Amino acid sequence: IGKLLHFTAGCLAATEKRWPDALKEFQSSEGMINGYSLAGIDPKTFTAGINEKEGRYLNLGVLYYFKRLFPQSLSEFSKAIEINPRSLLGNYWAAQVCLQKKDRAQAMQFFTSAVQEAPKFFAALYALGELHFMAGKVDAAADYYRQAVNVHKDPGLLIKLGLHAEQTGNNEDAAKYYQEVIDTFPAFFVGYNQLAWLYAKRGVELDTAMRLAQKADELQPGNASILDTIGWIHFQKKKFDAAASHLEKALESNPNNPTILYHLGRTLLAQGKSDAAMGHLRRALELSPKFEGAEDARKLLGKEQ
Repeated sequence: IGKLLHFTAGCLAATEKRWPDALKEFQSSEGMINGYSLAGIDPKTFTAGINEKEGRYLNLGVLYYFKRLFPQSLSEFSKAIEINPRSLLGNYWAAQVCLQKKDRAQAMQFFTSAVQEAPKFFAALYALGELHFMAGKVDAAADYYRQAVNVHKDPGLLIKLGLHAEQTGNNEDAAKYYQEVIDTFPAFFVGYNQLAWLYAKRGVELDTAMRLAQKADELQPGNASILDTIGWIHFQKKKFDAAASHLEKALESNPNNPTILYHLGRTLLAQGKSDAAMGHLRRALELSPKFEGAEDARKLLGKEQ
């Protein structure tokens, strides 16, 4: 409610042409919904992208949005855009309404209009990245993510960029993104775990990988993903008892994770426990035919048969 009141105060200040007050109030409304931020918009661009006539429509549009009256909300934002096609907030919020209506194509158009007016509008760049990713346009998504992260360092974005680099075979860039997460957000366990896993799955830098994974475990004890990473590092180092111990704990926390099942199956197989191993491998493939390691699991099961 407090943030909504700040937004309302910003609209009022805009109608009265009190631009510094309007910017301050709108900035204070950041976080009103997940991802909403004016980061990357400089004051000159902001004052060029809003005028006093649209403030009333912006305010009504947001009020309708929070009442989940999306047709009425979109109507008000459309009026703001009709008055001022350069409306940063009108286009941004119209896009958010379209997302609620599951009209991704129209949302993309509105977000694009906002970015054309403010090329460093972080929230709109991030949203465009997400929309392209959901549409299967992974490279285009990564391009928007890179633009966004150059405006504002965000751990989630850096992880996404690291994953994209991995998927395109660029492990060096992936390591750089994960290291940037560690350097910039040292209390965020995911950066340590992702970099450790990048090494572990390739069987390289295993001592470094273990130090990273153990740091992640200190920050987030009992996390199944971290236990899986530590277990797989032990497996790569041929310490199968330690591997099985960590992977069994991981499976207790996340019993339907095909990757953990596969890793434990491989470990049990290395220990000579063939029946239990094959059971885990079959269960992994039942849960998902496409997890990382699925092809190897099929080959192992084929050999056993």
